[in-house]
Amino acid sequence: MSASSPHIVLLDLYHRGHHLSYIQMLCRYWADTALAGKLTVLVSEPFLENHAKAIDEFRHVDSIQWKTLSASASASGGNIGLKGMIQANSAHKVALQEAVSLNPSHIVCLFWDHAQLAIASLNGVLRANNIEVSGIFFRPDLHHAASGFSSIARRWRKMAMLKRALRAGQLQKVFCLNPLAVDSINALNKAEKAVFLPDGIDIQPSSVSRSDFRKDHQLEDHQLAMLLFGSLSARKGVFKVLGALDQLTETQRLKLVLIIAGKPGTGEKEAIDQAISASKQSIRIIYEPGYVPDAHMTTLFEGSDVALVAYQKHTGSSGILLRAAAAGIPVIGSDFGLVGHNIRSNKLGMDVDTTSEHALADAFSKVLDGEMPAFDLAFDALRAADFAALNTPLTFAQTIFSTAHGSD
Repeated sequence: MSASSPHIVLLDLYHRGHHLSYIQMLCRYWADTALAGKLTVLVSEPFLENHAKAIDEFRHVDSIQWKTLSASASASGGNIGLKGMIQANSAHKVALQEAVSLNPSHIVCLFWDHAQLAIASLNGVLRANNIEVSGIFFRPDLHHAASGFSSIARRWRKMAMLKRALRAGQLQKVFCLNPLAVDSINALNKAEKAVFLPDGIDIQPSSVSRSDFRKDHQLEDHQLAMLLFGSLSARKGVFKVLGALDQLTETQRLKLVLIIAGKPGTGEKEAIDQAISASKQSIRIIYEPGYVPDAHMTTLFEGSDVALVAYQKHTGSSGILLRAAAAGIPVIGSDFGLVGHNIRSNKLGMDVDTTSEHALADAFSKVLDGEMPAFDLAFDALRAADFAALNTPLTFAQTIFSTAHGSD
């Protein structure tokens, strides 16, 4: 790698959820700090089509260029099985080869989970071209206990894949969003390559005050605004939340306004729309489907009283925790995985079994019925603010570029 003019490639095959925000944070840091060298963002055609307006701010930066992956480098995101992992590996091999053709000094795989085998198999090519590689590990779960034959078999498969990837000499760092998993990953290889990555959220200021937001949406002082935000899908718990609302009493429903904002998952829009329409018969729902601009995200969180993180057995964390903490509002969220750990250890609110409509309904009832002492004890605004302050775009980008660029 040339210390005078590094060339870094950000490689991402996906376009939904956090993928845009992570690329935005890295590009903003690159532009704001005027780092030496060149930054190439290699993404899919759907990414450029869906986020054209969002990346316009970087078009004028001469040292940032945008490249499109071929159709052969397409893959499905989210949790995938063995067949999906094989397909993702094939797509990442193509994508990595296309990245190598750009002659970079360092490749950052923004979803390392699906790129592990591809990196291991192409280590010789990377070494021959003097290219280092790193990646962001979103869902490390080897530190979770496995039970049942299929779970144990899946665990061993993941461990074997991880060990092979860690042995790749050109792999420099595995940026791990789960601090609890770092030690278990490093125990698999003599070279300790896993490091904790703060999950930065670039929170843009809102142009609408909380009082104006509530006035515009006709939210009464006695009504509690509960926010369900993000990619809307069964995996994110949208149907469980709506099912839990059906268990509330009429009096409780009159006290609650549910704000749902985000883009429905592929193939789930019709079912989600129908479920929301059915729930609207008995409870007030403000539904904003589709892309939510950054500033409006802040408006939604600051205007709400509680944020929901109803993920279904999700091992990782969620940016919703950070947005809620920054806005100073508590969450009702999953007791599972890193979401549950962060809620408990940082006193961000109430953690419950979000796979259970009854457990969710019970949590909603406690808040709506004024049984606030338990909720107050579970939420500490100062601890939440500290949690948000540790996870910023600056700490996120600095951690990645300290390896990829050699800068601080």
